[in-house]
Amino acid sequence: MREAVRFAEPDLLLDAVVTAPLHRDCDRVNGELISPYDEPLYHPFQRLTEGLAAFAVRAVVTGLGGDEMVALSQEEYPHQPMGALPDAARLPWIGEHARGAAEFSDDGIAPPAVVNSMTLLSLETTAPLMLRQGIWPVHPFTDPVMVQLGDWLPIDWRQLKQLQRRRLVVFR
Repeated sequence: MREAVRFAEPDLLLDAVVTAPLHRDCDRVNGELISPYDEPLYHPFQRLTEGLAAFAVRAVVTGLGGDEMVALSQEEYPHQPMGALPDAARLPWIGEHARGAAEFSDDGIAPPAVVNSMTLLSLETTAPLMLRQGIWPVHPFTDPVMVQLGDWLPIDWRQLKQLQRRRLVVFR
């Protein structure tokens, strides 16, 4: 894949001081209206996509979903999912009526996505800035076949992202 993709020359270098997340030129700092769903690092990411667009880049292949592709399952490593809420009955701001309805909160919901929810959140926050610049984001690690491949990998390859770590050593 790496050999099939042409890379722009010269490399796009951004000054980290000028592109800091809350730099004085940041739209967020200046009170501009931006979507709360836009990239949490809005300013640096906006500058990056503007720079890519200036190079006439029309597509970006990302690594989003790579970490989640090799994540251990609940069966392999039981843990509380990120963002999971405690039992509704214990939340002090939940009233009597809501407490009674809590047991039905998962009834009739859509089936889970093949792609991890954290990956989907990353995609929905990064895509708008790229698409506004005319850049199409491509996320190979979110393909259901790649997700399935990740599920099939041996646990010792996935634990602590060993597969990625070993691959990076090759590129040193």
